[in-house]
Parts: sequence; C-alpha cells; structure tokens
Amino acid sequence: MSAPTIQLDAKGNGKFTVRADAPGTATLTVSTATVVGGHTQSFTFNFIVTDDVLSIAPADLAFVLINTDQTLTVHWEKAGVPQVNQPLNLAATVGTVSAATVLTNDKGDATFTTRSPVAGDTLVTASIANGLNAQIGFTFVDNFSSIQLATPHYTVNEADGKAILLLTRAGSLRGAVTVDYQTVDGTAVANTDYTPASGMVTWADGDMLQKVVEIPLLATLQLADPKTFTVVLSKVTGFAVLGTTAQTSVTIINAPGSGAGSLQFTTGEFTAKESDGLATISVERIGGNKNAVSVSYTTRDGTAIAGQDYTLMQGSLNWVAGDAQPKTFAVPILSDEEVESVETLSLNLNNPTGGANLGARALATLRIIDSLGTPTTPMTDLPGVVQFEADNYQVAENAGNITLTVTRTQGSRGVVTVHYSTQEDTATNADFIGTAGDLRWLDGEASSQTIKIGLFDNASIDSTRKFIVKLTNLVGGDKLGDNAKTIVSIEDDDATSLHFSKADYVVNEDIPKATLTVVREGGNVGTVSVDYATMGDCSTKSCATAGQDYTAVTGTLTWVSGDTTDKTFTVPLLDDRDIEGTESIALSLTNATGNASLGTLSEATLTLLDNDATDCKPAAVIDCYLRNQGTLRDIKITQYGTVEGGKVGGQVTTDGVLKDVTFLAKARITGGVFGGIVRGVIESDPVDPAILNNVSINKVGTEDTILKNIIVGRGSTVDSDILLQEGVRFEDNSLIPSVADLAEILGKIHTPELSLDAINLTNDVLLNSAVDGILGAINGLYDLASEGFVLTQNSQNGHLQLDIEQFHYAVLPVQVTQILRKQATEYIPMGMSVHPDGEVNFITHTGREIRTFPVVQAPLALQESLKSLGYESFTLLANGSLQVPANGRNYFSARPSLFATDLDTNLPLGLSSTDCEWLLGLPAVYLIYDVEGQLRQQFFYPAAADPDALYVLAGESQTVLENGGRAFVHTGNGIDKHSYRGYFDYLVKPGAEPSGRRARIDVTDDVNQDGLPDYLVTYPNGDRQILFQLP
Repeated sequence: MSAPTIQLDAKGNGKFTVRADAPGTATLTVSTATVVGGHTQSFTFNFIVTDDVLSIAPADLAFVLINTDQTLTVHWEKAGVPQVNQPLNLAATVGTVSAATVLTNDKGDATFTTRSPVAGDTLVTASIANGLNAQIGFTFVDNFSSIQLATPHYTVNEADGKAILLLTRAGSLRGAVTVDYQTVDGTAVANTDYTPASGMVTWADGDMLQKVVEIPLLATLQLADPKTFTVVLSKVTGFAVLGTTAQTSVTIINAPGSGAGSLQFTTGEFTAKESDGLATISVERIGGNKNAVSVSYTTRDGTAIAGQDYTLMQGSLNWVAGDAQPKTFAVPILSDEEVESVETLSLNLNNPTGGANLGARALATLRIIDSLGTPTTPMTDLPGVVQFEADNYQVAENAGNITLTVTRTQGSRGVVTVHYSTQEDTATNADFIGTAGDLRWLDGEASSQTIKIGLFDNASIDSTRKFIVKLTNLVGGDKLGDNAKTIVSIEDDDATSLHFSKADYVVNEDIPKATLTVVREGGNVGTVSVDYATMGDCSTKSCATAGQDYTAVTGTLTWVSGDTTDKTFTVPLLDDRDIEGTESIALSLTNATGNASLGTLSEATLTLLDNDATDCKPAAVIDCYLRNQGTLRDIKITQYGTVEGGKVGGQVTTDGVLKDVTFLAKARITGGVFGGIVRGVIESDPVDPAILNNVSINKVGTEDTILKNIIVGRGSTVDSDILLQEGVRFEDNSLIPSVADLAEILGKIHTPELSLDAINLTNDVLLNSAVDGILGAINGLYDLASEGFVLTQNSQNGHLQLDIEQFHYAVLPVQVTQILRKQATEYIPMGMSVHPDGEVNFITHTGREIRTFPVVQAPLALQESLKSLGYESFTLLANGSLQVPANGRNYFSARPSLFATDLDTNLPLGLSSTDCEWLLGLPAVYLIYDVEGQLRQQFFYPAAADPDALYVLAGESQTVLENGGRAFVHTGNGIDKHSYRGYFDYLVKPGAEPSGRRARIDVTDDVNQDGLPDYLVTYPNGDRQILFQLP
C-alpha cells in the first residue's frame, strides 16, 4: 500500500482511499507533519483484508410460517475456490437456528434450518472467524395467503357471452401475491366453444378483494349438449399457497333457442332524473325461450330512501313460451326542492320459475340525478369521468367493514383503470385496515365498482374518527371527477345511551307497584348514572294524580364499568274505588353522568287501567270497563273505555283498551285520535283474520300478550316482547318489531329422529309476500344468485339443501329473527355468512336473519350404527352439537360437517374413523350411508362441550372454534394473555362438582404421546375435556 500526503480542506477534513494487493492483516497509520505540544499526532488502524465471499440462498425470502422449518444454504468461496469442511457460525435475532456451528461440504455449501414459535421480523447471520458475515432478513408470520377460486363449479349460458369467475384471497394479507390461470379443454373446445384464456392475477399488500377473470364464450350454430372446460390455477408467488379450490369446471348450457333461458337486467346501471317521475327498468330473457317463465323483482335502499326519494317496489315479470322480448317495470321517483348529490338504490331479481336461471346481471343499480342541483349532461362517446359516488361516508365502528362505490359516468369508451388507496387522518391503522389496489372497466362497461375496507372495533370511547380514500393514476379515462377523494367517518359505538326500554307501560290500577326498566345501550366503559322521576300532577281528566292514584318517586340509577344489565325502579300505585277510566303518569330521565347521554326514549308514559266495577253495559259507545261475555259489533271505545273478553266484530274505533278479545272474521280495528291499546290473548278467524290499524299492541306487567291469526296494519306498533303465533301477518315490513322471533308464525317441520324442529322458510310474515317466502329471498341474495346456486327446503325434514356435483350441503334452520324495521342498508351485512364452527347465517333484504347449523343428513343410519356399537342414540343440542352417552356418566361431543360427499369406492356402511388431518393418531369419525344406491360419507368432528363458556374467556383476541374440531382459544389481555391451539377429544368426563363461574384451561400431561403437553378444559359445570395441543 502506498503512503501519500493529502491536503486538508477549509474545514480540516481530508479524504483518501486504501487498497490491498493481497489478503492479510493490514495496518494503516495517519500522522501529522506538525508538532503539537512537542508530539507528532499519529493514528493507527488494524484491519483484515480478505478475498472470502459468503452468500445465503434463497436471497428473495420474504415471509416464513411460524413453527415451520425454513431451509437456508450458505456458500463460502475464497478467491473463487469453494471452502471445504470449514466452520460457519449461525445466529438469528428472532427464532432459532438448527445448530450454532455447521461445516461446509465439498461444494462449499452449508445447509441449516431456522424456525420460530412467534411472529416477527428476524435477521439470520452466518459468519466466519475473521468476522465476515452474510445476512438475510425476513418475517415470520402466523398464516399464509390462500388463493383459490370461489367455487369448484360454474354453470354459464352460452348466450351470456362470457363466463365470469371469482378468485379469492384468504388468510394472511401481508405482501403482494400473484397466481397464474389457464383454461383447459374438456368436452368444450377452445376457439370453438370458448376463447382460450391465460394470465396472471395480482393482489397488492393488504389487498383482500375478490378478483374477476372473464372467459369469452363463442356461440355455436347448432344445438348441443352441455359442454365443459376447466380453469386451473398455478404458479403462486409471494407468501401464498393454492387453496382447496385450485381448479374449477365451467359448464356451458342453453345454446340460443334452447331451454327456458336466463333472466337478467339489460344493464348493470340505470339512470333517471328526479323530474322524470318514473324510472323504467328493463329485464331481458336470453339463451332460450321454451316454457312460460317469470322472475320476481324488488328494490332496496342505498343512499336513496324509500318513501323519500322513490317508492318501494316489488312484483314479478312474466314471459309466455316462445317469448324472448324484454319486459319492464317502473320505479316511481319522488321529487323535492332540495339540492342533492346523485342517490342510488339497488334492483334485485330472484326466484326465477319455469326452468329459467338468473343471468349474470341479477343485481343492478338505479341512479337518481337531482334535477334542481345537477344539470343534464348528454352522454357522449368519451372514456368517462371516474369518481366516488359520494364525497363522504359514515359507518359504525362495529360494522366490520364499509363498502365504497366508484362510478364511471358520461362515457364508457375504452379500457379505464384507476388506483385507490387509503390515507390516515384522525383515524389510524388501529381503526381501519389500510387498503390499496386498482379498479378496471372494460370498453363499454359503465357499471359501478366497489371497494371494501375492514374496520377494527375497540373498547374505548372515542370521538368520530376519519380517514381518506383517494383515487389516483387514472389511465384511459377522461378525468377524475370532483369526488376523487372521499372522507370516511367512523362513528364510535362505545359511548353509552341511557333510556327507557319502551315509550309506553301499561298496568292494572290494582297492582301494588309498577316496574319501569331503563336500558344502558352502546358501550360499557366507565361508571354512568341517570336520575329518574315521575312528573307533576296533571290537570286533565286522563292524567293520574300523585297522592291519589300513585306515589311520586325520584331517584338515581347507576351502572359500574362493564355493567350493561337493565336497571329498574318502581312507582307505588294507590288503588281506589272511583270510576275514573284509563289514567296516565308521565315519567322522565334527566342528568346523565359519566360518558352517558340520554337516548331518544328519555320520557315515557305509564298507563293505569281502571278496574273499578261499574254498571257498564254493551252499547254502541263504550266509555267504561266492560267485562264482555257476548258479541259486540261496530262499536266505538273512548279513551276511558275497556273491553275485556268476548267477541268483537265489524268496524271498531278505539281510543281505549281491548283485552283478551276474539275478533270475528274480517273485523277491522282502527285506533282513534289517541290511538288504542290491544293486549292479552288476541286471536281471530284463520281464514279471514281481523286487521288492526293505528293501535299499540303491548303487554301489562308480567302478563303475556299473544297474537294469533291477526293482520297488523298501518300505523300500528308491536312491542318486541309480544308472542307472535301462527297466522300473524304484517301489511308492511316496517311494522315487524325489531328482534322479534318469527319462528312460530312461520311454522315448524318436525323430524322425529332429531330433538330440534326446522323452521319452515317457504313462508313469510308479510301479508303479500314474495313467491317461496323467505327461501325465495335467500336465493335472491347475491352470494347465491351470482353463482347460480338455488337452495331448497326438504318438506320431510326441513333441511336447507344444496347439491354441487359430489358435494351435498345441508343445514337446519333453527331461528328466524327480524333485525330491523325497514329494508337492509349498508349498515346491515345483507348476504350469507359461514362461521368457523359451520353455522351458516343469512340476512335478507327485508331484514330477516336466519340462523342455521350443520345437521346429521342420515339420522336413522347414525342411530342404527350407534346402537350396533353399544351406544344409545344421539341428542341434537340447541347449539348444533351432538351428544352421545358413553360408559358411566361420560359422553361424546361432536358436530356434523357442512356437507356429505358421494363415494366412488365401496366402504362398509356405518361409523368408522380415519386420522384427523391436524394430528396423526387422533381420529376423525365419519358415517357411510346409502342414498338410492349411492354411498355417501359425512364426517362428525369433536366439538367443545360448552362452546359459550370458551367464547366468554376471550380477551383482546377472538376465540375461534372450527367445524373441523380445531380450537384457537385466547384468554386475558396484555402480559396476561394466553393462547391455546388444539384439537378436541370426543370424550367428555363429568366433574364431581361445578368448577366455578368460568371455564378453566390447564396444561396437562402429553395424553397422545406426541411430545407436546396437552390441555385440560374444565367447564363451569365441572365437565372436563382434553384439548390436544397442535404443533
């Protein structure tokens, strides 16, 4: 090495380079030429010069699954020569390496593994004695992305022109991933029946949206049998694997002129001006014209609201055999003087009849343009303007996600793409899932597209938080519109609202006291309180008087943090012998403290029904308390009148009370100026039931009010605690009480072999319901209609059934609840959801929530097989699990799988088992049974003996119990958080005594001898069950 002299710059700095001619230990000295304090300044540096080269493969590693070995290879060369039998030192910042030191082989390579039980970023280092090292960084994650097709089979109409396939990404959303797809001939031949297609589908980091692949179909000149081709996924990149549905078959049916055809909207988006008065919607029949066919249509609120912006419509369209002309229906548009942005509503087709199918456009959007505020812009041959449908959105924190709509208007020429991305504002990544991606419109396509963004619900009280979603990088379009960005406001759901449980309470005058209920709604954080009081005396005849009719009360109700139970206070009543008629007491809530606010029901009315005997006789006008023992017709009941018992018919006007009355056929009961009250046991003729209009149907104290064979008409209100029985119908969806149990109205289908009855879904509770009732509404949901799936209900056992090739799905509908008083909005997750435990729920556009769970598809075969093994028959529990008595007091706990599968091989009938897919040596039990000569197999997996007891243990992470027997149970928060991953044992052993109020999970011995300690779950009732630990 040379030793040059360098010149320092004005700041006293000097730069130079050093280079070695050969490996070895080098010394570098830097000294000054001047003497400072009698000494020359000298600095010496020692370093190693080497020609060693280290490298680690694979160099592009990004993500590795926890608890999984990742193999790495280090290559060591020196002057281009592989270093043989030389030691390498290994280390990792997160996780472990298989050895601290490894030796290179004859090629200079050393292979080792690394793994980690926890997620996190790691840096793996391989070093040699002189300090030279090679490093690789990657991230341990707890699950992969799973890329798959949405369904294993599609059926499409040739006349539709294209097959639309959906690809999904589940599991981890970390990192960008891609997958290739390719069409493969079957009986359908490329370039004859369809256009071959191949390509790549991409998801960006955090992108969870479904992707669409379109395969063009080619029309043939002659009729042909259905033909099939396959679409295969391959070559996944990024931290992802192929899911269970890595290929799908596409069957082409209904060549032009054959079959009943498909029914669909002529376009995915219709537009009307507010001043038009009517929007004409057209529906086409394609792919065949045989048979007479029909289809039902409905409208559903979007940003346009029925009754304010348009008139709610439902009905059906009909085609005779041979008719293929489009049909239309009209949606009345309601005009106002307000300046408004574009408003939208959804149009839905469902329940095709006569062998017809729903086409690809079974859903459409109607856009209403404000005539006052939005001038008409003629459509031109332009690429169009792309923007959000609205410049702001509001969503509840607990909604789970929000869907934003992006429109392409004023043109549709050419292919257009736009990039979207989220941006934090007052809302951060603790409030929502950051999302980015691209939207794409094909030439001529102008339908709206959507972006779904996930939300996080927390347990803290927050103000409204906002984040921004932007549209950028428009390619092929005319321009971005004014709404190129939108603001999403997340409304907190943790603040507390205090209010009465209802607006009107009704009691008899002769009871000692009336009990009033106050509800804490919303969040449960913090201590809150509210003052209550009866209000002052009334001067009118209908108001009760304090000191004569009741004792005035005041007080305070308090809830501690975490308490959401209802609180009550009482008002003492003073019975008298005065004939007073019905009187009322005003009640109020004031002074909400803590983080609470007063709800809308901060005031209520307590009605006292006079029970004093009078010389009350039947008359045209009843203004007293009449204990009716005969039949009354065409009467008027004043606000001081009560009719109890007997029969009532004709035209009845009431401001008073009807109690325990049987209405005659075709009776019409109408509330007057003050409205009327109906309570007790109320029934009517099952063929021509009575209609109740403008009355309040409620209960008094602990006495139940029961409706049977009654039509609830306009203006009436029904409390949610009323018992609704057979024959009850509602004129309008808004009349159905929220959270009402509709099971008794709909009726049950009994299966002798099961201890639970199925609810009949071919009915509905509306007076004028759609064809096929609730089942028709379920089949009209996009999740099913878009795939061409049609559920049926077995009339013998009530099972909801769906057959897809060799898979036979069946669930038992056990609960139908009304969850809202109008048609579903963006805050209601309308559609189908499948829970990890196999429970399948549906929410229809009318707000019916249907709860179902997997069911034993061959109960008799299961009974016979259990008896042959020496066991008693099974019991189907209310949570959907099966319980089978074993020896002593022990029992087995299991849950049926969602589907049974056709078998191609002969296996013995009855119960048997195989190794479960999660742990070798542990069983998964299945039943083989015969269906008309075809063998089928249904699995029964182990299940938690008391699932609810495990769910309530969850802290900051959600407990998941899977239908396949696995459990992911989390307890506690922060440093006290514990997680348990395992596979249940079928056997449950009862304990000697209850274990306490909560379940407990303890580490126990290695029961299955796989080298891992297992867990003992002890339930509150003392029952014990092993949870085998998963690696």
